[in-house]
Amino acid sequence: MIKVAICEDNVEQLAELVGVLSSLHNGRMEIDEFDDGTDLLKYLEKNPKYYQVYFFDIEMQNSNGVEVAKNVRKMDTSAIIVFVTSYTEYMRDVFDVLTFDYIVKPFKKSEIEKVYHRILEYYKTSDQYFSFSQKRVSHVIQIDQIYYFEKQGRSIEIVTTDNVFQTNLTIGEVLSQLDETRFARINSGIIVNLSFVRKIEGSDLYGGTIITDEFILPISRRFKSGLKSKMVTFFKGRM
Repeated sequence: MIKVAICEDNVEQLAELVGVLSSLHNGRMEIDEFDDGTDLLKYLEKNPKYYQVYFFDIEMQNSNGVEVAKNVRKMDTSAIIVFVTSYTEYMRDVFDVLTFDYIVKPFKKSEIEKVYHRILEYYKTSDQYFSFSQKRVSHVIQIDQIYYFEKQGRSIEIVTTDNVFQTNLTIGEVLSQLDETRFARINSGIIVNLSFVRKIEGSDLYGGTIITDEFILPISRRFKSGLKSKMVTFFKGRM
């Protein structure tokens, strides 16, 4: 699920924007509303990457949307930022914060829809996110929050830093979305995020186990040599 923050102090325009997005997302988004940029920034002090998408009004009574967005960008370089404004003279400023898009007031439903579909398409093609469906609800999660994937019967369990999800994707479909330099298959049913790996234990003859801060996972002999090579390449790339 994509977490969205909308910062707009005009009650009617806020309701209109939320209404259009809610009619479109079909469970794909969780939307929170803020009428002041200061309140949003206070929340983000404790949860700097909680939201993945932001909609900012530029001219608010108690804060300037561009300045609030600059603070958000310092905390999260990958967040999607969309401005909503009737002040076209700010267009140069909004692109200083790597703006994804903007919507000119008064709102046109077709423009909101266009931005919404651009956001979905971005997440489908970005290597920073993994998208899947669970019980007909679409989810998008950040790659760096995923510990590992594990085949459980006909489904795949996705274990993250704060949740466990299930999807009917196959192992092949999961691998097709992943950066092969960052993820490794350690047996026929488990794919692990190398960012969380701390060490490998066991002999080459019998496979072994992979150790993370949170889990101990079994490695099969078939995948062990390839795993070691991937880990060397991965950690060299981070030095």
